[in-house]
Amino acid sequence: PERVKISARSVLIIKGNVTIHSLDLDGALIVDASGAGSTSKLGSGGKSCRGTNAIHVDVVDLVVRNAGWRAVVVSDLTKADGLPKNVVNRPSIASNGEDAFALLDVDRIRGYVLSRDETMVHPFHEPGNFILTGTESECYAVFNRPSSL
Repeated sequence: PERVKISARSVLIIKGNVTIHSLDLDGALIVDASGAGSTSKLGSGGKSCRGTNAIHVDVVDLVVRNAGWRAVVVSDLTKADGLPKNVVNRPSIASNGEDAFALLDVDRIRGYVLSRDETMVHPFHEPGNFILTGTESECYAVFNRPSSL
């Protein structure tokens, strides 16, 4: 925990077998090691954890800085402004054929809509043991490492 820093405004979504060793996050990050969308199927014989057919990601010295996600207060929205372009789970056209400015009842009850302004997404689809590391200035690096490490 002492090598993991996550700002109060950050969003972190982890799917699958991921170990975070060191991370500095100010924004939004998704690390998806679930294998969803993979062309290779584990099937019933697939191994879990760090087996040869599994996906495992170690996050080491990763620094992420981006705009992240934000809550937009419903009372601050006007039809002239429209909904933010990155509002979660919104069709581009309202069901009545009108423009996309359509607040749902859940939005009014909740009092805000969620706008995904910027997200770093790292999907892993093929089996292997990976290291995710780096910063924006260095570019992010993904290494497939031998399972013996």
